[in-house]
Amino acid sequence: MSLPFTQPAPACKVAGSHHPNAVSSQAKGKRKALATTEPPTKKRSSHGGHALGMPNYNDDDVAALLDACMNCLPLGTKGWLAVEEEFAAWADSHDCPTHPAKFLELKFKQLVHTMKPTGDAECPPHIEQAHEIDFCMNEEAGTWDLNDDEFDNEVINIGSDEDEPQ
Repeated sequence: MSLPFTQPAPACKVAGSHHPNAVSSQAKGKRKALATTEPPTKKRSSHGGHALGMPNYNDDDVAALLDACMNCLPLGTKGWLAVEEEFAAWADSHDCPTHPAKFLELKFKQLVHTMKPTGDAECPPHIEQAHEIDFCMNEEAGTWDLNDDEFDNEVINIGSDEDEPQ
C-alpha cells in the first residue's frame, strides 16, 4: 500500500519588500532633525593637551613664572603655593590667566628638562634661566650630582670600630 505523495508547501518569504506585512518605504528611515538654536558643542579630544579655553603660556608668562621661581626657590608644596600666589598677583595686574600651583610646577620642570636645540650653538635664554634656577634650588636643598672623580673609588665607612663589642 502506498501513500499518495504530497508536495510540501513552498516556504514563505519573511524579509524583503515582497513580504506581505512589510512596512512601506515612506515609514522607514530616520526622523527629521529638531531645529535647535544652540551651536553644536565641540567634543574634547581624547589625546590630552590643555583644557578647553585654557591658553598656553606666552613669553611674558614664562618670564613671570621664572621670576617667581627665582624669588621663592620652591622645594615643596608650600614653595609652589608661594610661586602660585606671586604668579597670580602678576597675572591679575597684566590681565593674564592664572594657573594652579601644580601646572606651574609642571611647566617649570618642562623648561628645565628641555634640551638645547640640535645644531644650535646657543640655548634659548628662558631655558638657560630655568637651568640656573634649578641649580639654585638644588643648592638650597643641599643636593648635588656625585659625578666627581674623588668619590668614584672612595669607600665610606658608616660605623666605627669603637662601637663594636669585643
